[in-house]
Amino acid sequence: MLTAGLALIEQETIGADLTLEDVKNETINSLALGLGDWAEELQLIGKRRNLLEKRLRELVINFIKFTALSDPNSKPAKERILNGVNDKRRVDLSHLSIHELGEGLYWLEVVNLIKREWEIFQKVFGDKTQFKDNADIVNDCPDAHAKTIDLADVALYRRALTRFEEKLARL
Repeated sequence: MLTAGLALIEQETIGADLTLEDVKNETINSLALGLGDWAEELQLIGKRRNLLEKRLRELVINFIKFTALSDPNSKPAKERILNGVNDKRRVDLSHLSIHELGEGLYWLEVVNLIKREWEIFQKVFGDKTQFKDNADIVNDCPDAHAKTIDLADVALYRRALTRFEEKLARL
């Protein structure tokens, strides 16, 4: 009796000719892309992320260099950048020039450097919490990791990339 009652409620709520299973399948199918579409989408995301990462590296190096030159009491730019990475990486990167150093930084190192030097970058990125959240989303790299993602994840990732791109476009 209980099953029959639930089935009646289900039919009234969804419609007489649709079942709850049909609705679930339709939702899943509406979030599905073909294999070629997924490959294309992930390629575009990867390209946008790589361009963003390159621009952020350049921005970090240039801003830190400028502030180091404009304030005679501050540490040299290379030292400030190296202080933003862990000890092992610091040893590996210490022999590089400042521009090579910038190219050798990983995404998380760039993000941590921006957070560490937030007073310089605050005018560019605005809200620090939003910056951290978007940086975490971009760090997920759905095209590089074997993760299950759907269109909602892709939309969230695109939004995070767009927010970064908009902030950098104002410069």
